[in-house]
Amino acid sequence: MNLPQQSIEQILGSSAVNREFGEKIKELDRRLKMNGMSYPGYESMTDRQQEILTQGLFLEPESAIGLDEYVKTAVDNCGCEDVKEDLHHHSPVLMREIETEKEKLPNLKIKIGESLGGLDQAIDLLLEQILQEQEQDPELIAKQALGSLEMYIIRKLFKQKTMNDGQGAKAKTQGSPKATRGGRHVRGEVDGDLNAVEAFYKKHGLKLGDWDGYKISGSYPALQLTATKDIEFELPARGGKTVKYLVPKGTVTPYINATAASTGKTFKTKELSPDGFGLAGKTFNSKQDLIKATAASVDERYGDKPEVAVPLKAILQDAAIAKGAMIDLSDGLVFGTSDLATISKDYGEILAAIWSFDNLDFERVEFPVASNHKLIDFYGLRKALGGGGFDETPVSVKSGKTGGKVNIKNIIDALERQNLEVDMNAQYAKEIFESAKLRMKEQMVKLHQIVNAPGGTKIIQNLSKITKIPVEEMDKYNLTAWAEKAFKNGTLVDLIDKKWYNTLTRGRLTKNDVRERVFVDGQDPVRSIISPLAENIYPILNDDPKMKASLTSLARQVILLQTNVNVKKAKMTFRADKFSEAEFEFDWAGYSGGNKLGFAMDFKK
Repeated sequence: MNLPQQSIEQILGSSAVNREFGEKIKELDRRLKMNGMSYPGYESMTDRQQEILTQGLFLEPESAIGLDEYVKTAVDNCGCEDVKEDLHHHSPVLMREIETEKEKLPNLKIKIGESLGGLDQAIDLLLEQILQEQEQDPELIAKQALGSLEMYIIRKLFKQKTMNDGQGAKAKTQGSPKATRGGRHVRGEVDGDLNAVEAFYKKHGLKLGDWDGYKISGSYPALQLTATKDIEFELPARGGKTVKYLVPKGTVTPYINATAASTGKTFKTKELSPDGFGLAGKTFNSKQDLIKATAASVDERYGDKPEVAVPLKAILQDAAIAKGAMIDLSDGLVFGTSDLATISKDYGEILAAIWSFDNLDFERVEFPVASNHKLIDFYGLRKALGGGGFDETPVSVKSGKTGGKVNIKNIIDALERQNLEVDMNAQYAKEIFESAKLRMKEQMVKLHQIVNAPGGTKIIQNLSKITKIPVEEMDKYNLTAWAEKAFKNGTLVDLIDKKWYNTLTRGRLTKNDVRERVFVDGQDPVRSIISPLAENIYPILNDDPKMKASLTSLARQVILLQTNVNVKKAKMTFRADKFSEAEFEFDWAGYSGGNKLGFAMDFKK
């Protein structure tokens, strides 16, 4: 909608917009809690979870991160009539404020005289203004073209009613121009190999090619679709009307074809998971019940592909008869190495549950309702001593190398689910405990304020001298505002890159692509501050023996078995370890995924 910063700030200051956003967050938190989650953990959720749970509330999942994102994603939308209608429907107060600010912008008003010369002059002036606006704002023109191309693919080719029809959608937009993960792209599902995908789009005026821009996916090849001609199309609008769209020749969108065939694999990510087979939220009283339910789902999905269905069902039986720590995977050798890795990672959750009946003496197994349930993959149930129900043992299934990274908040959630109180040894870490409830950027600032309180770490003290923000007043919001202002006035490089970074021994932004985005393009300039804070805090905490011992004590209160699954030489190896037998070390998985402070676990036995 192309509003100046002054207008955006006016919208951000609107109490009505603030109330509307607040009500949306309340509803989002309610939805999250119904699925065993909560809003403070929103930024650490997967893209898929965010998309599903924000439907009908926000334009994009990123809109729910904060008020700034809520306003800016609406202001920066493609300008398409369909998108505007969606915004009017679910964010009427915000749209009213945007339109009010738009009306305040100056318009060229021409008083036309009676003479033909005056009319000619008025037309010339009007045409000149239109041409100048087009020349001055090519970004807006490109954004509208991209939006039309996305509409063409999702609404016209895939015949979806909206730009994101939810879980069953065969195509959708994902990310945004400022997204920290993936970037804006179209994600579709065209069956067949890449030749079939290319043929499908070619008949609709689009050319499939390789994408060499920002990284989109770690699971599928990055592609792009380019309009080979001007494409005109219409879509239905409210009131029985239609809206005309134009995709100019040469318009490009990044594209992911999210099918297993696109990767040369038989199975795509999560296809073989409990959620993928409809087992989420179900309890099984025996391994035979679980095998029967899984086999039925296998037949339903792969009934016309016996070369896939038969070995998958055979592996279920292999898990059922396995004694000890190993399952014979020779029945799965019909699949390639990459497919065996997927079987280990996703199907392994089901196989581990089957295996656990005899090998961990569980009487029942229950899968969580929420997809990608934090930390817990299933619960093993045994009859409680003295009767009166069952005792639950949470089980985490990790495929690959023994050990893994666990977000502190996940451990806290596990403690709360089991109604455990923090023991005295863990009290020293109470404030770290509380910081786990914050979002990543807020958490990293808070941690530097906590350590060596009341003054905070030396690192944040030096940052305070440069930003002129007192340590105790520093937070994500004023640091973000400071960084954006410093970038605009050209002082970010001098104050942060040259001055503050000289006081650091680690954590500087060094990768060329990241430095260009932050210091040259001004995309998320606060990353120049938050990332070094995060890179420095976990070594500081690891060097504090008392803090490490305290948090280790906290984590060890979780009654949790971690079952690790490895594929080696046609064998699937299980190893069950209790958290109480683990050594923990602080770690951080990086800025791009919005990762919070976490534990790395190491089982010594």
